[in-house]
Amino acid sequence: MIKPASLRAHLVAALPDLARDADRLLVFIDAGSLVSTFQPGLSFEYQYTLNLILTDYAGHPDSVMLPLLEWVQVNQSE
Repeated sequence: MIKPASLRAHLVAALPDLARDADRLLVFIDAGSLVSTFQPGLSFEYQYTLNLILTDYAGHPDSVMLPLLEWVQVNQSE
């Protein structure tokens, strides 16, 4: 599962407060399943709920949402 790690790395790089203490960003997956795409070959996808919890953050929420939306636009546009 590359996307959760990629998102975490993107947010840590975009937010100086997190770069100093990355343990404040908690990332975990709930309710996951493996789903066939019914394409030829062994094609499948993971479907899950990704939870992000940012603890002890005093900055404006927009400073988190903007890098989050940038990442989503590139990596999860559908």
